[in-house]
Amino acid sequence: MFLHAKSLGTDQAWEAYTKLVDDYFKKVEEQQSSFSALSPQLQVLIMMETRQKELEDRQNALQAENEELRSDMRHLSLVVDNEVWITEHQKAEIKVEVKRRIGKLKSENVDAHFQGCYGDLNTFFGVSKYDKIARKDFEQAIDFIRGWYPKKKENTSSN
Repeated sequence: MFLHAKSLGTDQAWEAYTKLVDDYFKKVEEQQSSFSALSPQLQVLIMMETRQKELEDRQNALQAENEELRSDMRHLSLVVDNEVWITEHQKAEIKVEVKRRIGKLKSENVDAHFQGCYGDLNTFFGVSKYDKIARKDFEQAIDFIRGWYPKKKENTSSN
C-alpha cells in the first residue's frame, strides 16, 4: 500500500514511504544485533539450521525439476517411437533378414522373391517403403520376415 501511495507524488505519500523504508531497515538492524547478542554456539546452530533449510529447499526444487524432465523425456520417447522411422542400422538388419529368409525358402525349393517379401512387409505395416516402418515396430517387422511365406499363385492356365 505504501509503495502505491508513493506513486501519488504528494509530500504525505513520500513521508509514508520514507517511514516504511526506515522501519524496515530498523527491524533488520534489530534482528542482526539480537543475533550477535546470542552465544557463539547458538549463532552456529542458527546458521546451520538456516543452511539446512536452504539445502532442503534446493533439493526440493531439483526433485521437482527432475520429475518434470523425466515427464518430458517420456513424452519425447513416445513421440520418437511412434513418429520416427527405423534407423539406417535397422534398415540394414531388415535387408539381412530378408536375404536370409529368401535364401532359406529357395533352399527348400519354394518360389520366393525379394519383391514379394518386401511388398508383403510394406502392406502389413501400411507403408509405401519398408524404411518408413515406425521405429517402435522394428522387432515386429523382423518377426514378420522370419515367418514370411510367399502367397500361392492361383492357377491361371486354361485347360
